[in-house]
Amino acid sequence: MTAADNEHPEKHAAAGWLSWPAWIADGVACALFAAVFLIFVYKIAMRYLAHDAVAWADEISVVLFIWIIFWANAFVVPDRRQITFDLLYRRLGPRGQRAAAILRELLAAAAVDGAPRGR
Repeated sequence: MTAADNEHPEKHAAAGWLSWPAWIADGVACALFAAVFLIFVYKIAMRYLAHDAVAWADEISVVLFIWIIFWANAFVVPDRRQITFDLLYRRLGPRGQRAAAILRELLAAAAVDGAPRGR
């Protein structure tokens, strides 16, 4: 392992046969970024070379960028690298942390259960 590997130990956490989902998640994120870039270049080329405004390019770029954020947050960024607000949680003991974790999961389940349903 090199010094650069020590900076991101989470890359080595899923070694062996479990690493292929991480490669796929990284590949999907890269493909989404490439799609945003290509749509952006296409829009500029159409504007200046063909003198034609491509209205759909802005909407597609925004939707893709939002999905990049969702995808990277869910599958690319490890949980321990997420931004958390844990000032109170860190001050609790092990039992308090367990109770807070259970409460957090119950609140998340209630939010999902209370979400509007399609008809």
